[in-house]
Amino acid sequence: MGAEESKPAAPPGEVSERINSVELSELRVAFSTLAPDGVLTAEALTSALPPVLPWEELHRVLLEAVAARGHPGGGLGFDAFVLGLALTVRSRQSARQRMGLLRSLYAGGDRDGPLGADRLTALLSGAMRASGGGEGDDTALGAAVADAAELPAAEWDRWAADQLPALGTAFETSVIEALCAVGRAFVDSAWKPTDKYFGGAGCALLQLAPAFHVHRPTGSLE
Repeated sequence: MGAEESKPAAPPGEVSERINSVELSELRVAFSTLAPDGVLTAEALTSALPPVLPWEELHRVLLEAVAARGHPGGGLGFDAFVLGLALTVRSRQSARQRMGLLRSLYAGGDRDGPLGADRLTALLSGAMRASGGGEGDDTALGAAVADAAELPAAEWDRWAADQLPALGTAFETSVIEALCAVGRAFVDSAWKPTDKYFGGAGCALLQLAPAFHVHRPTGSLE
């Protein structure tokens, strides 16, 4: 732990304005963990992260967002990954536009039609789990589904922005926190610039997904 790394290039403006330096550092660790070959796949997200969101669809949305900005192809490298997050999850869109983004993750191939009861239930239940509220109250969840399951896309975006104003923040928080949690470590001494590994018996690597586990030092560099 603690080996010195070369400084990454300064992030583009949209990234540095919307993702702070601590988050950016944690996202770099997460990316290195999820994409050791330098390209993040949908399968890596789905297999490593808790099932509170359709991660495969988020991967698609990130790719589409960076492609629309003319980012070079070749999959999601780190620069494309954080730019995609800045353009989508951390975008400065209106509440209705953010609801549209969230809806698109659950809509499957029909992005303009109603979500339907099953997909809307999955969306709302996932949001509740992500915010730490469990599955939510069945009566309230059922009422929301009854009100909005068959609304066309534009009407649903308006309804969600008006009736569920905290949904966009819960979505943003759950995505960023889940990603930043990947590969987090605890050390028992201050970080320092060095080209050697350092740390004592109190160091640990915290794995939060797909299951919680504390990886403690073995006393060996192998």
